[in-house]
Amino acid sequence: MVEALTCKDGIAQVVIEDADFIRLVGHLAGNDLEALGDRIYLAEALEDAIELIESKTKPEAAIEVHDLSRGTAPIAWFASPGQDSDVVHEILQAGTNPNVITLISGPWAYGPTHYIEVDGPRRLPRRPIELLSAQETITALRTHIQSI
Repeated sequence: MVEALTCKDGIAQVVIEDADFIRLVGHLAGNDLEALGDRIYLAEALEDAIELIESKTKPEAAIEVHDLSRGTAPIAWFASPGQDSDVVHEILQAGTNPNVITLISGPWAYGPTHYIEVDGPRRLPRRPIELLSAQETITALRTHIQSI
C-alpha cells in the first residue's frame, strides 16, 4: 500500500476500508490524509468500496480512469471481504476494466494467490515480501507527503 501511495507513476488510486487502513497503519493525521488527496479513498464499509469500484469498472467509466493525471495507471483495491467474498468475486469477474488490482486479506475460496500478467500467471517472488510495521508505514507516508 505504501508503494502504491508513494510512487509518482503506477497507481492512480488506492481504495481501502477505514478499518483495514487503521489495522495496517494505525491512525494517520487528517492533514496527512488530505495531503494524499485523491490518491486514497477510505471507504466506511465494504459496500462503499464496491460502489466506487463498480463505478470505475463500467465501460463508460473506463475513459474516466484513463483521464486521471497518472494516465492509465490502475486502481489498487485492498479488501477484507470476509463472508462477502462471493460479492467481491462477482465484482471482479464482471469488471470490464483491467486496471483494477485487488489484494484480498483473509480467506479466499476462489483460487490461489498469484500475479496475472496480460499473457497469463507470473511466478511468485522467490523471497518473502517484506512488510512494514505500522510505524514504518506512517514514517514512509509522512516522508512522501513532505516531498510533495
